[in-house]
Amino acid sequence: MVDKITINEAYLNDRITQFTNYDAEAYARLHSFGWGGVTGNLSAPLRMGVGRTEFTPGADLLAAAESVRENFKTRMTQFKEQSQHLYSGLQGFLDNQEEVQSLNETSAAEFGGYVEQASSGLGSGGSSTPAA
Repeated sequence: MVDKITINEAYLNDRITQFTNYDAEAYARLHSFGWGGVTGNLSAPLRMGVGRTEFTPGADLLAAAESVRENFKTRMTQFKEQSQHLYSGLQGFLDNQEEVQSLNETSAAEFGGYVEQASSGLGSGGSSTPAA
């Protein structure tokens, strides 16, 4: 049996805090790291001494390490963007919860009119909140 999730203001605020913490952690991990006395910034290209230019195994190692770093940077940047979108969406939902609650008792036709009116405001640069 699946536990029920109660979605209320406290639950949404907990998720907002969680996404904010993830966002901060992603930034910290991307921009600073350290192990064995070595520190660095994974958002910048790696600096490694792997031998002379003509030492092919060293150049290959550097290219492979740079590829992994760039992939990690891309994934962390995307994660940060997604956590920010989730935060914004939940915060917007909380900011408009009174209006959303008022829709609980509308008929399907009334709700359809609300959605249509709200959608038409988005394309023209107007407010996404329809007039009452």
